[in-house]
Amino acid sequence: MTKPWSVPEPPPLKPAISGLDYEGLQKCIHCGFCTQACPTYRQTGLETHSPRGRLTLIRALAEGRLPLDEGMAEPLDFCLGCRACESACPSGVPYGRLLEEARTLTAAVKPAHPLVRFALRHLMPYPGRLRLLGRLAALAQRMGLFRLVPGALGELAKALPSIKPPGSYAATGSAAGQPVLFFRGCVQDAFLYSQNEAAVRVITALGGQCIVPEGQVCCGALHAHSGDLEGARSLARRNIAAFERLPGPIINHAGGCGAQLKAYGELLKDDPEWADRARAFAARVMDLSEWLAQAGLPKERLFPVQATVTYQDSCHLAHGQKVRKQPRDIIRAIPGVTYREMAQADQC
Repeated sequence: MTKPWSVPEPPPLKPAISGLDYEGLQKCIHCGFCTQACPTYRQTGLETHSPRGRLTLIRALAEGRLPLDEGMAEPLDFCLGCRACESACPSGVPYGRLLEEARTLTAAVKPAHPLVRFALRHLMPYPGRLRLLGRLAALAQRMGLFRLVPGALGELAKALPSIKPPGSYAATGSAAGQPVLFFRGCVQDAFLYSQNEAAVRVITALGGQCIVPEGQVCCGALHAHSGDLEGARSLARRNIAAFERLPGPIINHAGGCGAQLKAYGELLKDDPEWADRARAFAARVMDLSEWLAQAGLPKERLFPVQATVTYQDSCHLAHGQKVRKQPRDIIRAIPGVTYREMAQADQC
């Protein structure tokens, strides 16, 4: 006798394609809470450009029901990786990690742009090359050469703040103060050096002995986002080796870098030599706002600023690191500041 409804096939116990967190994929209950948190879905209205839709595609790929081709790569490439869906998800789907794993597979059929591949392989892992590029960019900006750059790259160049050529970091602050290890980043160090300088000044002003360890490199976030997880793991090992010999918290002030540094334990969980060292490293990582909130801001030393101020969250700080309150508390602590919350502050 024919049943009045079709009985769905049970999911396979193991995925057909290795390299994907199949258990994580199975956590998605297709509730749709993620869709309105997703900037690409809000713009396009396409299910394939929503986290739920992408997870469905990745699971079909894992189960061997869809081929690994450019059609699979396109909706994944559209994702901004802001991870707002993780904050909205009631089931705890590790979307960011699943996206990176899937991009590792799709990169084989749809490689990144040659300039992106060149930067990931020949610039990001080499701080000296990036610093040279930062100095050249500062010179070009002062000479007004950026206005000659065409297209999207020219628009990006125009949006850059005033570039200060990267300099040296000396161990500063009282030797009796708490050692604080500063992660300088790659693009942050080369093109936003003045912000790094300001962060170091704040740390030392609060009594920290700020140390910038030698041997540190790019955090690997851009490699992971682009599907080069092996490149990200290689950089993670270099950073762990550079920092683990020194005591103290590891401070950074770039949301994407911090999220990646805190994920080293997960990134290297299957490496028997590095797994425990990676977890120990990740446990020490703090965003600058977390450290400042913990250290406390002396009100008598804060310069008054008469201004109305709002704050837009860094995507990876809010959704990847779950740090939202501390930056707002720091802003509110400044004498004279009137804080106003902006609408949709945590949306990309």
